[in-house]
Amino acid sequence: MMRFLSASSAMAIAMAAQPAIAQDNQNETAREPAGLSEITVTAQRREESLQDAALPIDALSPDQLTRQGVESAQDLGRISPSLGANAGGGPLTSLFVRGVGALTVNSLQDSGVAQNYDGVYLGRSSSAAGLNFYDMERVELLKGPQGTLYGRNATGGVLNYIPKKPELGEIGGYVQGSYGNFDAFAVQGAVNLPVADTVAFRVAGSHQDRDGFNDDGTSDLDAQSVRAQLLFEPSNRFNARFAVDHTEVGGKGVSGSLLGFFGTAPGTHSPIPLEFRDTAGSSCGALLPTGNAMDIVEGVACTLIDNGMPCVVFKAEDIGATGYESREELESESFAPIREKIEAIRLAAGPMMNLGNVREKTVPKMTLVAPPRNAGAVTTRVFIPHRAHASIGALGAVTAATACLVPGSPAHEVSVTGEGKRKTLSIEHPTGEMSCVLETDAGGAVTSAALLRTARKLMDGEVFA
Repeated sequence: MMRFLSASSAMAIAMAAQPAIAQDNQNETAREPAGLSEITVTAQRREESLQDAALPIDALSPDQLTRQGVESAQDLGRISPSLGANAGGGPLTSLFVRGVGALTVNSLQDSGVAQNYDGVYLGRSSSAAGLNFYDMERVELLKGPQGTLYGRNATGGVLNYIPKKPELGEIGGYVQGSYGNFDAFAVQGAVNLPVADTVAFRVAGSHQDRDGFNDDGTSDLDAQSVRAQLLFEPSNRFNARFAVDHTEVGGKGVSGSLLGFFGTAPGTHSPIPLEFRDTAGSSCGALLPTGNAMDIVEGVACTLIDNGMPCVVFKAEDIGATGYESREELESESFAPIREKIEAIRLAAGPMMNLGNVREKTVPKMTLVAPPRNAGAVTTRVFIPHRAHASIGALGAVTAATACLVPGSPAHEVSVTGEGKRKTLSIEHPTGEMSCVLETDAGGAVTSAALLRTARKLMDGEVFA
């Protein structure tokens, strides 16, 4: 059951070490005419007014981030209508700008939206998952395709996270806290200290804690962050800044919630065959690459066959197995001698099937067959090629079913195929069965193969032009 976070009360406390100067600044501000405050951005690697920047950009100040309730990367969708955050939880958060982004977030794929923290490109979109928004100077959103100005081009846009920097000659700081329902507690603060005329130091920290929105405690928040910076600026033409930050994210994490079911239209499922065409010999050059229904390989009678998937099909009993073992039994230590025998057959069958040396290849698949136990056509156990398959692959099932219709093959001897030119064969495997529909010509040769799937009507209606 999902619960929702309501508005929370907030408390802010500001501290300054020079109250007299602060009072003077307030008086000067009061005398200034009201109007829009100028926002300075660095989206083009130089300081300029937001109104003068010749590119589509949104910039948010710390006050705006606080009002929007932006605490982490998952909240970024609140800062601009153009920005969407798919809050998959932790490293699964993905960003979209104007609908351009990437749902897949892993170490092998870059996001369509580039993210830069303090001028440094974040190599993976998931890097922002642990980024807490505290003591920020601003967040900039550049919309649309961007060049390599920040080190990497981006098709969707660029997000710049810019923290506040140390200030020379200034002693100051702040503490800001908030409390809300679900025991939501957040506090952040920073201290700025001048070390010398040309050196300043700033340290900031944040703590966020909240109970989970869901009844099982998930969708909670528990994060602590700290950032320290040292600025050295001997002249207005040179400066160097050293920064280090650390974030720890705990809690149970984000979870989904069941809000209801989609009701489909009444009715039963209908069988739908998914036909595979031109699969015979797709890898080996022929359905039976040796031209034989049976070959003796390493002393075992096998059918070397390819109807979409190169397979070596043989009786389980011929290698000392039953064909009814569970996956765990097939991968157990006691089954190791049989697995070695299967691998020897595979290595010998590779050249015979026009596959060459298959030691480093994943084909052919090794298919053990036995008489059916659950009213099917045949029972199978498959190695792919070294691990036992939990079930059977789609094209592997089609190839095994085809082997059952090859007279003189080991699979034909143990299978129950029935009569007629069109046959539906149930291929049994460790976790169920897969039905294949095969059609044969007058001579019994397979002319077409399909997997049997089911479909049902979801809705109906009328369309008026």
